[in-house]
Amino acid sequence: MVRSGPGEHCRDGRTLPAGRLAPQSIAIRLLLTDASRPTMLPSNAETGQDDPAVRARAERIIRRSVEGIAEPVRELAAMGLVPSARVEVRTHDMPPSFKLYVINHAEAFFGLYSVIDNRVSIDGTPTVIRDVLGKDSTLFHFTDTDGDTSISREFIEQAQQWFDTRWDTIAQEYPL
Repeated sequence: MVRSGPGEHCRDGRTLPAGRLAPQSIAIRLLLTDASRPTMLPSNAETGQDDPAVRARAERIIRRSVEGIAEPVRELAAMGLVPSARVEVRTHDMPPSFKLYVINHAEAFFGLYSVIDNRVSIDGTPTVIRDVLGKDSTLFHFTDTDGDTSISREFIEQAQQWFDTRWDTIAQEYPL
């Protein structure tokens, strides 16, 4: 995650914009589950049914996460540190099953979500929800330089195709 400001650091310790990183553009597309519509996850674990309060909680988490990505990108553009910067977000009706990051058509990170029952507070009431565990998911790394015998290149191509077909067909714009 990039933090705004001269000499600030990226998560991996690199510095921006002290001259070491000078991207000409940042383009981020996020494809997320539409938490405003009922899906299997998240749900009320005790009833196994959709719960509008559980979905509202998920919507708040998604909004915070999206803003946590979009705001630093907007700041980099506003400060003139990156000539072209944009974040686009769309949603779909499928429940979350995995996380996928495809970077410049050359790298992919993929991690499966586990389904868990989790006790959370919703409107001040302890509630057991059935949800996915994403923060601790193991990410598998694929790069197109892994060698001729690797499936990495094919995985990256298929992952990009999977993303693009959903983005172009079933995804709906998410207002920022």
